[in-house]
Amino acid sequence: MKVIVILTAMLWYEGIGTTAQTDFTEMKFNTITECQEYVFLNKVELVDGLLEMHRVVDDKVFGPSRLRSFEFFCETKYILEEETKEEDDKIIMEL
Repeated sequence: MKVIVILTAMLWYEGIGTTAQTDFTEMKFNTITECQEYVFLNKVELVDGLLEMHRVVDDKVFGPSRLRSFEFFCETKYILEEETKEEDDKIIMEL
């Protein structure tokens, strides 16, 4: 089993009763502190990319919904060795 830390954003949309989560899977860190420092030093680029991709979501029930708020956090993930290759192939942000 391998332990990694990834950056995640929790997304809150106007008019939708649940939250969404997007993982920045291309960025992997060894510690929570390393991840938090990355967020501090790169926040403008992270926010620009997040807003570009997730400002408006077309919900199947509620229709177009605007992003109301979000929060970055660093999350520990435990993966099996055979999942490592699969994780490496994912895109930078996914919803």
